[in-house]
Amino acid sequence: MNKLSVSEIMSNDVYGIDKNASIKEAAQEMNEKDVRGLAVVENNEVIGIIAGKDILYKVVAEGEDVSEIKVKDIMTEDVIVSFESDNVYDVAVKMIKNDISRVPIVSGSGEVVGIVTQTDLLHTWPGYVDLLEELAAGP
Repeated sequence: MNKLSVSEIMSNDVYGIDKNASIKEAAQEMNEKDVRGLAVVENNEVIGIIAGKDILYKVVAEGEDVSEIKVKDIMTEDVIVSFESDNVYDVAVKMIKNDISRVPIVSGSGEVVGIVTQTDLLHTWPGYVDLLEELAAGP
């Protein structure tokens, strides 16, 4: 099962948002699309990720105005990506070790072609739970 390619489980529906959009717009987009995060895309390249928890912890909990704060102000800029040819095991390890819940998938040219989330892994790859337990137990 470790040979399963990430392209076999990724979602091709990658929802993006402009870095200059307001946090309110981002939250509305997440709600409308029923997703927990958005890729921040510029020239078809992922330049950031914004997740619902970012909005909750960095804006709402701080009492900031969701109409005034921009996506670029709170997005995660050091985006960890994987290639569509990568195997599921390697992507899962990357997600666990970096404590992230979604990984944009890019083509060889760097164009965003999909996304894999923890939910995708749980639904399609039984080994994910075993890997979580293995890495939690340590060496």
